[in-house]
Amino acid sequence: MKQAKLVHIAVRSGEPRSLAEFYKRAFGLKEVLSNRRAVDLWDGHLFLAINPPSATGPMGLNHFGFVVDDVESLRPVLSRAGASKVEARPAGRSFTDWRVHDPEGNPIDLSGRGYNTIPAERLQNGTDDRAINAVRRLVILSQKPEELAPFYTEVFGMDTVKTAAHKVVLTDSVMQLVLLNLSIPTQLAVFTVTGSRGMKPRMKCSGVWKIASSPFLGDRIGSTKASGRCISVILKKTS
Repeated sequence: MKQAKLVHIAVRSGEPRSLAEFYKRAFGLKEVLSNRRAVDLWDGHLFLAINPPSATGPMGLNHFGFVVDDVESLRPVLSRAGASKVEARPAGRSFTDWRVHDPEGNPIDLSGRGYNTIPAERLQNGTDDRAINAVRRLVILSQKPEELAPFYTEVFGMDTVKTAAHKVVLTDSVMQLVLLNLSIPTQLAVFTVTGSRGMKPRMKCSGVWKIASSPFLGDRIGSTKASGRCISVILKKTS
């Protein structure tokens, strides 16, 4: 089975435009699609969709999505792995046509076409000299990470990078998906920062209100209040 690619993260915000501006200013993400209600940002690989509130869902992280070869051939694999029934999404979506839930109820979008609705000329590097700081890790909470991990390895072909008492780290060779057993009030969309110089002032000017250490993830956490509910970001310096 060809490995699927985790290329889509969606959050809900009471002010999608304001939150989008935060990610653009703080991390250099590029706006590639927008309408009166939602904004799609891009880091060169992953798309961050910032959607308006839902009557039934919470604010903050809402779902994530994989590009797969063929949704139809994946149906029996999903069923055997303990997923919910694959359901069609409303027409006109920028990324997905299908939705499924993993064994712990996390919503996952499935797409065979990816973001082919976005013109290629929009998917270029940023318009200024600021480097894009890439999103390369998504952390979701799990009561039993070791039991949930086989779902992602069997269905999406992800590889296991690390297994510990409180977490399992998976990868599709670009993105990491961390299944974390930790009692915190929100899911984490994690940004890997390519350089630390000037990041702290830029974060503060962009609406970050708290920077603290994380004993479980080992990096620095900043939070933005722009969505009405905290979305935490790990700032991980790389060479």
